[in-house]
Amino acid sequence: MTSFLRSARMGMIAAMLVLSGVAATGTASAATPTVHSSEARARAACAPASAAAKSLTPPEVVPPTLLDITADHGPCGDRVIFEVSAATTVGYQIGYERQLLGIGSGLPIDVLGRMVLVVTISAPAYDEEGDATYVVEDPTNLVDVSGLTSVEQVVWAGSMRGESRVGIGVDRVRPFNVTVDPGRNVTRLIVEIAP
Repeated sequence: MTSFLRSARMGMIAAMLVLSGVAATGTASAATPTVHSSEARARAACAPASAAAKSLTPPEVVPPTLLDITADHGPCGDRVIFEVSAATTVGYQIGYERQLLGIGSGLPIDVLGRMVLVVTISAPAYDEEGDATYVVEDPTNLVDVSGLTSVEQVVWAGSMRGESRVGIGVDRVRPFNVTVDPGRNVTRLIVEIAP
């Protein structure tokens, strides 16, 4: 009789342990739902970025001309966009520098931020006749940066010998990507600075 009671008690204890394990498992799985915001999903699609300098040598043809410079903020970071006349390839040299130097003069130009991402693009701001294709209204504030998170200022450094130079003032060295998006009428060179 004693052994029978002992076996019955052991069975009840085992059943209680199994039930409590099921309850605990159910509670644990319910407490850790998988939730991804749309911003997190968009960031997961961002191309890998690095802070290393990037360049592309253009082919030996008449370079495109600079038409406009704009900026916006997307899921992969702040973007400064250079629009040039249609071209399959746009040459550029982009990298971090301590200061921005004027193209031609070589004189330093003040830029807000701890570092300057210097963009030299093989697209002059004038055509073959010397007429302006991109008019600089305020060289110290080329774009509105109020909606940006990393970029503090975008400054004009001049256009000469088939090239234009711009300084992007940032709070610190951040990884960035460069994308050339060719179009039928306008080609865009996109400098995207990671958050």
